[in-house]
Amino acid sequence: MVYLGYVVSNKTTDGYKYGYIDYKHKLVLDVEYDAVNRIVQNKDTNDIYIIACKNGQYGVVKNNKILINYEYLGIEYDNSNKFFEVQRNGKYGILNYDGKVIIPTQYNEIQVKGIYVQALKNDEEYYFNTVGEEIKDLKYTSVIKTSNDNYNITINKDGFYGIINNKNEELIENKYNYLEYLFNEYFIAAKENGKLGIIDINNNIMADFNYDVLQKVEDTKVAQAKILKENKSELYSENMEKICTVKNSVVYKEDNYIKVYSSEDVKYFDVNGNELENKVVFSSNKLLANKSNVKWGFVDRNGRVVVDYDYDKVTEFNKYGYAGIEKDEMWGIIDTNGNIVLEPTYKLDKANLEPEFLGKYYKVYYGYGECYYTDKVNE
Repeated sequence: MVYLGYVVSNKTTDGYKYGYIDYKHKLVLDVEYDAVNRIVQNKDTNDIYIIACKNGQYGVVKNNKILINYEYLGIEYDNSNKFFEVQRNGKYGILNYDGKVIIPTQYNEIQVKGIYVQALKNDEEYYFNTVGEEIKDLKYTSVIKTSNDNYNITINKDGFYGIINNKNEELIENKYNYLEYLFNEYFIAAKENGKLGIIDINNNIMADFNYDVLQKVEDTKVAQAKILKENKSELYSENMEKICTVKNSVVYKEDNYIKVYSSEDVKYFDVNGNELENKVVFSSNKLLANKSNVKWGFVDRNGRVVVDYDYDKVTEFNKYGYAGIEKDEMWGIIDTNGNIVLEPTYKLDKANLEPEFLGKYYKVYYGYGECYYTDKVNE
């Protein structure tokens, strides 16, 4: 576990000066620096690494001991490769996490390209690996790590993407305009026309190249694909099965499930793409939203109708014990016993597909995540 601390400051005749204290309020860095930036790199260590600037010169401190001397015009930490990019006298170099030089500070420009470093000196181009060994006859201009240690994405000199394994063996040649790791052995890929699809590690097409937007639903093994001109979304499970096709929908991730909400229907899926019944998702709710033909009502946990199918749309009961009911574009509210708290009265913004209620009040957002409840109509 990493124990965080705090940047602290004092105002002096030379302006503000900064230091650092740990979570026990023990002084780690004296309050005498022009700038202080904590590096949170390793979750398994309590070591405190800080990039600090003093008298216009940058250095790195580890646990209140100087790791890199204050002799650089700038220092940036690369968390992916665990090293420091440094600048001095208009030249650039790389130091490792222990402060040792791996690429001397003698290059006009340095660019980190995945697991390679490109360095320019006197119009000559050099490539190094992340431990500072020079690489000759480089096949790729960039190799990008993925979250799967078995695969890396490559980019060649023509800007085309491919895939290699962890033994640097080519699995997919560099022929795509874009590649991005998705999950398991699947990748999002783009062709020349900009359309996106999904391929596997054997270059089999798992989702056709029909989509304008394609991304993983956060913290799941479900892919969301969109065709913008049709305002259509499709979901793919971890096995690349198309599990949902819906128009004019909102897809979002709750704690342990995915919700797909549209004006016509609501669907729920687990993080692997298996469809869930609402009685599983809302396991403590007495009443559950249910649709019959084109109308909505509520049933109990045994499926018996408690609130008749009179409504155009409804919401599930929230944590406060209230659900919304819509009829003729007006929203009302019921309680957990199916009693009407407020007849459909509120005409709400159509963009608010699933309003939330508290007693006779409805929830309004007004920016920066702030909200309030009101009973004012059309406020």
